[in-house]
Amino acid sequence: MSEPGTEPHGPGLQQGPGTDDMTPVERKLAIGEAATPSPFWYWLATFLSRWVGRIFWGARVSGTHHVPAEGALIVAVTHESVLDPPFASGFVPRKMRFLARSSLFGPEGEYSAWGRFLLKLGAVPIERGGGARATLRTARKLLRRGDAVLIFPEGTRSTDGEVQPFRRGIGLMARSAKCAVLPVSLRGSRRIWPKGRKFPRVFGGPVHVKIGAPLTFDKTTSAEEIATQLRDVILDLRGTGAGDGDRDHAD
Repeated sequence: MSEPGTEPHGPGLQQGPGTDDMTPVERKLAIGEAATPSPFWYWLATFLSRWVGRIFWGARVSGTHHVPAEGALIVAVTHESVLDPPFASGFVPRKMRFLARSSLFGPEGEYSAWGRFLLKLGAVPIERGGGARATLRTARKLLRRGDAVLIFPEGTRSTDGEVQPFRRGIGLMARSAKCAVLPVSLRGSRRIWPKGRKFPRVFGGPVHVKIGAPLTFDKTTSAEEIATQLRDVILDLRGTGAGDGDRDHAD
């Protein structure tokens, strides 16, 4: 790992491949239709997430002083519940963009009312079936704008509370964007709404959000090494070593 760099990031939406090489959803992003979330709706959603989390589920956060106030940033968060995006946005003090499958936004080439609301919250559609290439390309555009992008490096929710191996995509993204990665441990949301449960528990938790210092990686570090090192740092945040179990019972 190296010290945080100072390489400037230009306006990403005007850079990269031309629109002929993009999916329909990516073209909308490229021309600005999904480029700017609503400050009011984002503030309201994060305000509600924060206070509902505190009142009902005892959510608390530490390490907020580590969060850079500006500049491109990959926010890497552990994942165990559908509640993780609102918890992350409510307790990490930085406006973030979210990558979500395009089917959540409405029919192909259009946005439903729910889809437009997601855009106002900062969500960005990824073409279903576009694969890792489409995800990396869209994230790179946002990061080159100086945005913070929320990523779940495990790729799927944990079913037992253990931190799953991180996929190499987080490493590819960090290498491509050449920006800092913020490690975040989000723990306890599985007790509220685990995978397979239809509705959340009214009183579950507690939820702990622990934020570590930003990490940067030099160009000689492989994507696999980045994924492994990042996971080890987050395990340390959680108080477990790289070889220790981290089972979190939701009974």
